[in-house]
Amino acid sequence: MRPEQEFALQWLHKARNVLLSAKAVLASEYGITDVPCFHAQQTVEKAFKGFLTWHSISFGKTHDLMILLKINTYFKDPAPGRWNLDASTLSQLNFRIQRATY
Repeated sequence: MRPEQEFALQWLHKARNVLLSAKAVLASEYGITDVPCFHAQQTVEKAFKGFLTWHSISFGKTHDLMILLKINTYFKDPAPGRWNLDASTLSQLNFRIQRATY
């Protein structure tokens, strides 16, 4: 296995752990929803980075899902608009949550 593939698997492992954390918080008795939303964005971000790393595609230092999505546009997707909407929605929700005042 190439070194970048091992690194990609680390990204995917982190994505899985963050997703499991989100599920655990959602399943708790406290009704917390902001943290799982943030974790959902983080899961997608890490999964994108793992995918791009596996394919030796450089993505720089970014947390923007739309940028990561655009970098990987050369892959054929039968419904690219759906991904744009989902990535945009997650990015906007994450932005709002991080800047919420309590």
